[in-house]
Amino acid sequence: LHIRKLPGEVTEGEVTETEVIALGLPFGKVTNILMLKGKNQAFLELATEEAAITMVNYYSAVTPHLRNQPIYIQYSNHKELKTDNTLNQRAQAVLQAVTAVQTANTPLSGTTVSESAVTPA
Repeated sequence: LHIRKLPGEVTEGEVTETEVIALGLPFGKVTNILMLKGKNQAFLELATEEAAITMVNYYSAVTPHLRNQPIYIQYSNHKELKTDNTLNQRAQAVLQAVTAVQTANTPLSGTTVSESAVTPA
């Protein structure tokens, strides 16, 4: 996905990878990010095409904001992000950290409470 018009504020600093990743997390796993800070743009890759479609559809109806400024999300011309890992190490580190936190906060699938463990009132 291509994200445009990211705020480039002098006083608060540029928008961070974490802020951009947070836009995609409700829709699925974010697998890659590329920040074009000089252009106030970013590319965000999600694990599935369905997640990307859902994200674009949602943000078409509800204008996303970062730091109280509207931003624009559209489909990218690129199906997959190919980045030079040496130049994109910081973004990948942020992505791994966010994924680790997200995974830690997600309950295990298939976890159930057995009826025998519930005491009737």
